[in-house]
Amino acid sequence: MKKIARFIWVFAANAFVAGFTIMRLGAALSSRETRDLEVWFEIVLELIFPILGIILEGTGRQSAKWANIGWPIAAGILWLAEALWWRSDPFFGVLLILSFGMFILAALMALVYWTTKSLDEPQQQPS
Repeated sequence: MKKIARFIWVFAANAFVAGFTIMRLGAALSSRETRDLEVWFEIVLELIFPILGIILEGTGRQSAKWANIGWPIAAGILWLAEALWWRSDPFFGVLLILSFGMFILAALMALVYWTTKSLDEPQQQPS
């Protein structure tokens, strides 16, 4: 039951971020002129990695834990670096909120994996 709950959480969180990214980058994805390195980083970190995390979790891979905790940390670092780089921009606060949101998502993912840890480790028999 915990494994199903964990998959539902991973699917919901990753699908939300991937869907939000598609909505946010819709114009950049449809025209070639607006694609730059930052947009490609966002596509990889907030679209491809979440989908890969869902696939890894669905197939029961042990690396799913690190993928699903790691990509929000990497995305949070990207947004934090953007906020620090553009600190005089009016959208500084928005970038900071996105960064902290990604860090909170990573912490929630770690909490979900920590609470369902007994599923991943083999049961030890008492001696």
